[in-house]
Amino acid sequence: MGFGESAKLLDDRTFFKLLGEARKRLQEKLIEAKIPEKSLNVVRICIDHITILLQQSRYSLDQFFRYRCIINFLISFSSPIKSF
Repeated sequence: MGFGESAKLLDDRTFFKLLGEARKRLQEKLIEAKIPEKSLNVVRICIDHITILLQQSRYSLDQFFRYRCIINFLISFSSPIKSF
């Protein structure tokens, strides 16, 4: 892992979630072909670098997405059912 205060960010849950979301959105934009041709390499490099940072954290993306799925599931039960 890195040195100093910046290395501590990798073990901060909020920062970890932010990095995960940023990577996910960049991947989605890449898949949807919403990235200009001249920026494709830069976006791929960003995704790779974010992935490396996420791998250095004590958290795992699997834990993060499992947690998010559970929250979304619980929210779906708490919202009122709309009739058609």
